[in-house]
Amino acid sequence: MTAAVAPLLSRRQSRILAYIRAHHAQHGYAPSLRDIGAHVGLSTPSAVAYQVRELERMGWIRRAPGVARALVVLNPDDGRNA
Repeated sequence: MTAAVAPLLSRRQSRILAYIRAHHAQHGYAPSLRDIGAHVGLSTPSAVAYQVRELERMGWIRRAPGVARALVVLNPDDGRNA
């Protein structure tokens, strides 16, 4: 992650990204949307889904459509796993 890219994330998005990384490192799989919401204080899965879609749109994560917990944190500079 470069300094030029980091400011694009909101505080909440940064917390979500850090939580996804930490959860994956500890458990070997990504957290659920409900897990993410509970961690960052979002009460509805749709609010979490919006933030996750934004992270994906910005190139910070990749999701596999139709697969539960299929979030992969990427390096937004080159699309490789971080």
